[in-house]
Amino acid sequence: MQSKERYIEAIKKYNEVIKLTEKSKDINILKTFAGANYLKAYLYFYYLEDDREASELAYDRVVDKFKDSQDIELLKYILKQPKIIKTFQT
Repeated sequence: MQSKERYIEAIKKYNEVIKLTEKSKDINILKTFAGANYLKAYLYFYYLEDDREASELAYDRVVDKFKDSQDIELLKYILKQPKIIKTFQT
């Protein structure tokens, strides 16, 4: 299997994780949701033809999900997002 195909398979797995975790109210499961989105964005950007739009959509999904949260742990994931996006812009 070529490396690009491996990354596409990984993204499919991350999509499965995202689907299973996105409606949860459990903090640890929601952290998994955020992590899967961030890893998916990373793969899109660095390994699948510099796909900035797909990367930003994955990050935006986390922001949209957590922006109204009262939980500090979830809000920290939003704070991480701008730092990661800045690396895309360099």
